This record gives sequence, C-alpha cells and structure tokens, in this order.
Amino acid sequence: MGLGFKTRRPLQLVCTGLVFTILLLIISGCSNEDEEVALADYGTYGRALALEIAEDYPYRGPYSEAAAEVADLIYNEFSGLGYEPQRQSFSASEEGEFEGQESENIIVKIPGRGFYQLSEEEILKPEPQTLAMLDKDEVKPIFRRQVIIGAHYDTPISSSQSEEYPDYDGISDNASGIAALLTLAKEIQGETFGYDVILVAFGAGNDDFRGARSFASEMSEDEINSTDCVYILQNIYAGDKLYAHAGRNSLEEGHLYERRRKLYETTDVVLEYNLPYENDMDLVFNQMLSTIEYPSESGIRVQYREFTTHNSDYVPFDDMDIPIVYIESGNYDTESPSEVRDTLRNGYEETDGWIAGTNIDNQEFLSEAIGLTLLQERINNTAFILKGCLEKGAYDGIALSPDQMEDEEEVTNTSVINDLTDQNETDQSEDSAGGEETTGTVEEAEEAPAE
Repeated sequence: MGLGFKTRRPLQLVCTGLVFTILLLIISGCSNEDEEVALADYGTYGRALALEIAEDYPYRGPYSEAAAEVADLIYNEFSGLGYEPQRQSFSASEEGEFEGQESENIIVKIPGRGFYQLSEEEILKPEPQTLAMLDKDEVKPIFRRQVIIGAHYDTPISSSQSEEYPDYDGISDNASGIAALLTLAKEIQGETFGYDVILVAFGAGNDDFRGARSFASEMSEDEINSTDCVYILQNIYAGDKLYAHAGRNSLEEGHLYERRRKLYETTDVVLEYNLPYENDMDLVFNQMLSTIEYPSESGIRVQYREFTTHNSDYVPFDDMDIPIVYIESGNYDTESPSEVRDTLRNGYEETDGWIAGTNIDNQEFLSEAIGLTLLQERINNTAFILKGCLEKGAYDGIALSPDQMEDEEEVTNTSVINDLTDQNETDQSEDSAGGEETTGTVEEAEEAPAE
C-alpha cells in the first residue's frame, strides 16, 4: 500500500500540471481570439481627419476657397492611401447666388472582380462577354456591378456668416461623413470585391447637391443600370442615433423590396457582427407609424417608414431609380414627421433640437456635450458596416476569387457563350441521370458532325 501511495502522488502532480497547462493554453487562445475579432478597430485616423477639417476649414461653404482647400486635402489623403484619385470639375447653375463659380468632385475608382451568375435570369453583362472557368467542367458568364459611396465636403455656413455663427466648424455636417468615407478607403486599400467600388467626395452639396447632380449626369445608361446602390453619408456624429434610409423611389408600386434590399443588408451586417453588444453601436431605421402625403400635394398618403424627407446628395440618384442608402444621425422616435430632430436631449432648446447648420455644430461644444469618443465610434462603425455591405456583393451572383480571375476567358461571340452554357447543362443532366443514354436535342447535336 505504501508503495502504491508513493507512485500515485507524483502521477497526480503531473496530471494537475498538465491540466493547468491546458487551461493556460485555452485562456491564451481565447485571449488571442478576442484580439483577432475586434470589430471596427480602425483607430483614430477618421476622428483626427474630421477634427482637422473642422478646425482648419470651418467656413467651407460651396465654391469657397476653404472648400477648394478641403478638396485638395481629400485628394492628397486618397493619394497617400495609395489610390489614384480623379478630379471632376463642374460649375454652379447659371441662375442663383453661385452663378459662374466652380467646384469639383474627388473620385476614386476601385475595379472589382465581377460575379458569376447564379440564376438563369438575364443579367446585364459587359461586351465583350467574359467567362468564369470555375472548374474543368463548369463555365459561368460573368457580370459586373458597381456601388457608389459618397459624402459632400462643403458646409451650409460660409465665411460671410461668421458673425452670426462665430463658433461654427461643421464637425458633424459633414466633416464626420467625409472622415467615414476616407476611413473606409483606408481599410479597404489593397482589397478587391466583386463590386466595382466608386468613392466620391462631392463638392457643393449645399448648392442643391450640385456635385452629386454633376456626377449623376455624366453616368452612362450602362453605368446607371449596373449600379446596385448609392450610399450617402451625412451628419453622422451629433444626432441621438445612427439611421439608415432607403430612397423615396422605393415607394413606387412593385419596387419596395427591390429598392430596399440594400437598406436591409446594412442591418444584416450589424446583426451578424452583433455590433450593439460588441461595440455598443446600432444602425436603426425610421419606424414611425405616421403617414405623410407623397408626392407632396398628390393626395396620396404613405407610411413614413424606412425612408426620410431629409434631402441630401442621394436625391439625383434617387430620381434615376437607383437604390440608395442614406446614413445620417438624428432622432425619428416622434409622433409625427414634423417633430423629427437631430436630438431630443435636454439642453438644445435654443436650436430647437437641431445641430447641423447651427452654431453648436462645433467640436468644442459637442466634445463636451457628447464626447469625441462618439465621433470616433460613429466614423469607424459606419466604415465597418459599409465594408460589410461590399463583402456581401450582388444578390444574384458570387464574387470571383482571385484564382478564378486568372482563369477568365474573353469571348466576343455570344453563340460561343450559349454553346458552352448549354454543354455544361447537358453534362450536368447526364451526370444526374447516372450515365443513362439521353435523347432529343443533345443526341441530335452529337450526330450532326457525322453527317
């Protein structure tokens, strides 16, 4: 018995040591996993950029010298991130207060990998046609889609109004939106998606969205038809909650889901990554129960839900029946649309709950009222959500992998595509039939060469 006791105790110590080591490895592994899955951990880049724009160029009204300097700053930021930005110049309307003045959009284009088609439904495709060689027995037509993500860089307040708005700097409207756009650019640099991605910093947003209208007017019919969504960012910092809205074109009969699909996709990203729990950050919809007359003076009443009457750079694209997602901050938890405000918090009675376009849209006031941490969180999480939407891709296609891109074969003859597709379907049919002899069209096609 004594011998047995002496041999068991060292064995127990060894086992205890092994268990302790395994527990340490598990804990260490969990710790590493936690570090790896940190969400929207994009640092202070966007926050610092928003603060720089607001502090150095506070009165950057449309067509102003300050706005032009911000355009240069954005151009240089894109360049510094490794992109090749383009400038798109445009002029103000020939009528109105800005007649004859000029501004510009700063544009970055990121070519995508394209998608191979899932359904048999006809999908807009480029010419010459491109084929994806998925494996030795499967060939799929490739189609292309693009998304546009934009924000305007000018402000509704100009230097001529500095006495009336002495503290103004537009940190929320719209330095925060531009910062989110560039944060996204920073985080996706070097990546490719199924989508062709176009990032745009619009000029003269406060002149009836002149920059966005100029950009939209130069889109070809093919570009319009291949645009799955236009995302617009504005005033994402100061409002009580972060909202996403669909376009008013989704109210058109028969188009509600089709033109709100991308809106719903934003919440898919939020829920899949559990952002309300992980980051204390949510993206919500206008869920008001009220109805409004739309179009105005039409006598037609619609439920004021999942869209907004707040106009922004999305308007020209909305008018072209392109699906849009408009991201802003505010508070729609009200009884009627007329009560919607940027904030319903106490202490904003002087501006009746509005922040954008008022003297309190400045970093000194807002940093004390709601903190600069919120600025960083809103910028980074907005960029994260948009990146997630890019990764989801087109609803009726699968993004090509880099390997599949290398196996693309350009075909200019549509009949060749049809022959390859038909042959692929025939092969699959034969496989599913267990190698049984087939009859009809396929058999006739095989016999034709012998004649």
